[in-house]
Amino acid sequence: MKKFGVLQQTFLAKTLPCATIANVISIPFASTPGRKTFTRRSLLGLFGAASAGFFATPTANAFMPILPRLNVNDLPQHFMPLTEKLLPGAKEYGFFLSSLGLRHIEVSLVLDSHSKQHDGVKNSLPPPEMWNNLVPSLRVADLVCERLQENVLLIASAFRTSAYNALCPGSAKNSQHLHNGALDLIFRKDPAEVAHVARDLRTKGFYQGGVGQYQNFTHIDTRGENIDWQG
Repeated sequence: MKKFGVLQQTFLAKTLPCATIANVISIPFASTPGRKTFTRRSLLGLFGAASAGFFATPTANAFMPILPRLNVNDLPQHFMPLTEKLLPGAKEYGFFLSSLGLRHIEVSLVLDSHSKQHDGVKNSLPPPEMWNNLVPSLRVADLVCERLQENVLLIASAFRTSAYNALCPGSAKNSQHLHNGALDLIFRKDPAEVAHVARDLRTKGFYQGGVGQYQNFTHIDTRGENIDWQG
């Protein structure tokens, strides 16, 4: 495993909650000079995101109304077999996500958000009875993409098991992630701008839920009551 300095480890830990430092990818940000480094535990998101052109330098015309890999059938042949080994049940969940008709959120990103581990405790996919819980939050995230004119870059966290959630620093005991109702989203744009758009949509009646603004990501959930916080 590659060794990192203290400052770089601190940045990685803050960037993707509950992620281990393994595969590291440099991603350019339009609003920040230079490059920021993100950690990925598996190759799943790399296959999906890189194939969609996420790692190209952003331009004024970088927003794509329709992503090419929104459906499981559009993914490379090797993707689902690899995903199934790491995340049993990924194929079925992938087809469920494909059926939602999302325009700016890749199936691979949702699946990959469950492949992390913390202190040796692995996360997992949500049980089938919880699949529908995430749909409202995914649709809100899709609307946020429309307003930002930018696709989701990474999903830092979606569903969390109780054991995994307990090891995530700062996580709530009754986190919406436990119910598969929340998304921690990373865009190229500043999280303050993302949170502003999410709150504006909420004010206009598109949903009721929580918006959490963090240094490097934005939390969105559809719990049914409005709450805001900064982490």
